Amino acid sequence: MKRKIISLVLAAAVLMSLTACDNAPAESSESATETTLDMEQAIRDLDEYIGGYGVAFRMSSDEYPEQNIIYDFTGDGYDDVITDIQHGSGYVVVTIVLYDVYNQVFYTLGEMDHSYTIKSFEDGVLNVEEYIYPDSYTTGTVEFINDELVFIPASSVREPIDEEYAWQLQTIYDNIDVWRLSDEDNVEPDWYCVYAITDFDQDGLLEVCKRAEYNNGPVTQLWIYEVTSDGSIVELESDLEDPSVDYRSSNYPDFSIGLPVSYYQDGGVYRYLVHDCHSYGITCVYNDYGYLSIQDNRIVFDVVCSELAEDAGTVMTYYDADGNEISEAEYEALYNEYNSNADGNAWIRWFFDSEIDMDHITDSYSPS
Repeated sequence: MKRKIISLVLAAAVLMSLTACDNAPAESSESATETTLDMEQAIRDLDEYIGGYGVAFRMSSDEYPEQNIIYDFTGDGYDDVITDIQHGSGYVVVTIVLYDVYNQVFYTLGEMDHSYTIKSFEDGVLNVEEYIYPDSYTTGTVEFINDELVFIPASSVREPIDEEYAWQLQTIYDNIDVWRLSDEDNVEPDWYCVYAITDFDQDGLLEVCKRAEYNNGPVTQLWIYEVTSDGSIVELESDLEDPSVDYRSSNYPDFSIGLPVSYYQDGGVYRYLVHDCHSYGITCVYNDYGYLSIQDNRIVFDVVCSELAEDAGTVMTYYDADGNEISEAEYEALYNEYNSNADGNAWIRWFFDSEIDMDHITDSYSPS
């Protein structure tokens, strides 16, 4: 009797053991299915969150077509999802979004004049490019530190500046009060100003290019100051009209921010392809296209052709360099010749009034 009871107990134990073994794979499979479903739901949650930005779409890359990078960025032992999105209308920003799936928390990096674009993800390292308006680009990485996304710039060593230019950069810095925007420039409060260190005429003497822009339109003002051989800095004379008379009709050609400016050489003179806009609201816009150059320490703007758009662009009139009315076909021929007449492009590195210091002055300068 005792032997039969023991046999029954052993049989039951073996059966329980077999049952447990049979159930183990099923539990593992179910767990894996839940994890997959959770991450799919997490991506849907991320899409819904991004939808709150309004006008927005995912950035893309060959490796991550939808930029749904799954990795444990927060270090909590659970996978997270990270992406970058381009959003905004008119002024566009690129923002990195991290979704902590386990804790259901979203973290972002990028707003206003700071954009962050994912360039690659390798071995747990998120490589990113930072863009700061108007023309500052920095490569680095993004890490999750103290419950926030943090951009860490790549270490870099600035190349030493030739002595030929070092003293000029120091002169520019020592004379900030000469070229910085002031009340004497007659600029209204709703304008903003940027600066760049240039050598437009390629004479070896550096210039400070000061550019003011009206916040609500393409109208600009332009001043250029040049370092002299005796160690001072002077404002260049100009053929441009005085903006204090009527800023809308003043011919102040525009150097675009964030884009290269094309140029060509003509008898040793560097001529830059620029556009000048005279804006009178949506009812009337006058556009000049031509070449800006520095000749004999004077700013010169040579108009090639012009167009006048009236009644919200429904009525167009065209002019040649002398202001004579021409046909649309004649205008297009002049414009196409102007637009294709370039030997190369030059980058202008702008910085804001709040960034006026020796580092930004030096970084803005480039001998190339």
